[in-house]
Amino acid sequence: MKVVPINRWYALGFILIAACPVLCQRTQHGRDRTQMYGDTSTTHDSIGAGDSILTRLYDRLATIVSLDEQLLKRLEALEYKITRIEVSNQERYDGIRAEVRELSRRYQNFDWILTKTEGTVEELKSEWDAVKGSLYQVSGKGGGPVTSGEFSDKLNALATLLTSTRLAVLRMEKELIAAGQNITDLQTNLKDITVIQKNIPTKSFLNNALLAVKNPPVYAVMHHNGAKAGSEGTCEVSLLPMSCKDAQKRTGIIKVQPNGIIHNPFYVNCLEGWTVIQHRDDGGVNFYRTWAEYKHGFGNLDGEFWIGLDKLHEITSSRIHELLIHLEDFEGERRIAKYDSFAIGNEKENYALVLLGKYSGDAGDSLAYHAGQKFSALDLDNDSWVEGNCAQAHTGGWWYNACDTCNLNGRYLGGEVPDELRYQGIYWNEFRGANYSLKKVRMMIRPAE
Repeated sequence: MKVVPINRWYALGFILIAACPVLCQRTQHGRDRTQMYGDTSTTHDSIGAGDSILTRLYDRLATIVSLDEQLLKRLEALEYKITRIEVSNQERYDGIRAEVRELSRRYQNFDWILTKTEGTVEELKSEWDAVKGSLYQVSGKGGGPVTSGEFSDKLNALATLLTSTRLAVLRMEKELIAAGQNITDLQTNLKDITVIQKNIPTKSFLNNALLAVKNPPVYAVMHHNGAKAGSEGTCEVSLLPMSCKDAQKRTGIIKVQPNGIIHNPFYVNCLEGWTVIQHRDDGGVNFYRTWAEYKHGFGNLDGEFWIGLDKLHEITSSRIHELLIHLEDFEGERRIAKYDSFAIGNEKENYALVLLGKYSGDAGDSLAYHAGQKFSALDLDNDSWVEGNCAQAHTGGWWYNACDTCNLNGRYLGGEVPDELRYQGIYWNEFRGANYSLKKVRMMIRPAE
């Protein structure tokens, strides 16, 4: 479906032009105004400031309209490609499942034939033993070897049957081995398709992205202050950035509003335009927490903290973001892992890791195993481990599969750990492994270019 950009931003500009004189209580100039308010220079200054703000808004609106059209075209192309990939993967998946069913049916037939063959071989052995006994008896009674044509024909028939049975069994064994290899290959293909499907953005993510395009970062808040009777009100417009990348102050703690005036703003920790979503560096904050705590966030933005799944979903659903992970061990060695796209679902989706893009960096890719997985905490098990609870076994909160190849919200254990604490520390499997708990971790996101 083609999305037509709506020039409602121009309409908003005209509304602001029409509304501001009323809100600011601009009245007629002249002698009456001078008599009521005295010197009007202050009023003119306020109006001039308001005009300056409106000019800034117009400039931003013009830029947004242009970006609106570009982003819509990009999102339409992306949705078309995703649809093609989904259809192709579904066709491959259906074809592989049909082949697996056919191989399974053939395997069952082979198993049945093999069972019957084994029974036939046992019967032939019994008959052969009976023949040998009969020969012995005849030989004993006749006092010499048996030359009877009947026994000779029967022996030849038995020998032929045994030979053909052995050949049939060998053929079936070869076919069973080939079928088993085919099933293994098909299972590998199914796993590959599953990974691809998990890395495809969901339709809900694209819908959120389209909504973000239709509601770009313009935040106008009009305040009317009338402290004294008869005094003139003021017109104030306050602007909030959508992310650290959009802010003038790109490092430090600032207030952002990712989805515009639809949701309440909140504070985040910025580092050179990146929004920090998790930070570990001294073990001062316990990360073995409940679902509610992971949902709302915990810790201190100036120290160790978790931003909260609600906020993380709000940020990553507003625009396509990239993820950067900094890792450091106790020897001072540092590594990074970067993914060109990253997003999580909402609470109804258990904050699943719905989008994880291409990896780059020198830490190794230890997060791909978790793509598509739901978030789990100590009191809510959403992992794929049927027999246990990954969050409890590995003492953290994460997008556990069954269970993990990284556990950045694990316990702060300080370097090498014994086997009984394996997987429980802050670890990245491709960097130092599960028997080493890292010293520092920082997870950051920002809007993709």
